[in-house]
Amino acid sequence: MAEAAAAIIAGLSLAYGVYSGEEQGKQQRKGVRRQEQAQQQASARASSERRDAAMRENDANQETPDPVALLEAARRGPGGSALLTGAGGVRRSNVILGRSTLLGE
Repeated sequence: MAEAAAAIIAGLSLAYGVYSGEEQGKQQRKGVRRQEQAQQQASARASSERRDAAMRENDANQETPDPVALLEAARRGPGGSALLTGAGGVRRSNVILGRSTLLGE
């Protein structure tokens, strides 16, 4: 009878060990999931903060027009020419139409 009781106790002890190990595994997996979630949230928060900081920096560094320089440039008049050939233009002899020449001569 003592042997039977020892066997039962050994079996119960083994069952409890298996159960306890399974519960520890569940808790460990749950902890890993929580840690992964926390890391994802921290990463998302960091990305959002970087994006916000970049937007604030862009707002702070935005170029604004210089009204004094614009007025000075308008007072001086047009500074350039809209002609593709430059301010001097093209010689009149190069623009004569209607004469027949060989291409390239």
